[in-house]
Amino acid sequence: QGTLATSKKPTPTVAANESESDEEGLRDWVTTPEAMDSQRIEDLLLELSHLRASSIAEDLHGDAALQAAGLNPAHVEIEIWGGAVPESRVALGRFRFGAADAERGIVTQVQDAATVYRIPYALSRAIPLSFGALQREFTAGAEEGEADFAEPAE
Repeated sequence: QGTLATSKKPTPTVAANESESDEEGLRDWVTTPEAMDSQRIEDLLLELSHLRASSIAEDLHGDAALQAAGLNPAHVEIEIWGGAVPESRVALGRFRFGAADAERGIVTQVQDAATVYRIPYALSRAIPLSFGALQREFTAGAEEGEADFAEPAE
């Protein structure tokens, strides 16, 4: 069993912990403080597992530049944990997403690395780039929307 937690302070964060597979072989995600749709979370994590940078944002150095790019604090942060018991959880991944630009892409940091990457803007259809988009599209019972997830951070 695992946990997925969201928080607006200091950075909108999703912490996903992989739980045991169900009888159909699908993973389940236990979410707090509100229930989120396990299939949408699974789809998001599948997208993240195939994430490839289109370039390195060499122009983004220092706190002021990271703040302007929406990475300090991040518009949304996604952490992935493995393990059914809190005491045995292992960090599997951490993604920080900032400003999205149709021409330049989405600024992204992986783990705690200082390198800032740009990923294709098309991924804004699959990755929620704000806390509002995360709640709107991933809360259990939410209708899957056509709206672009790339919206200003709240």
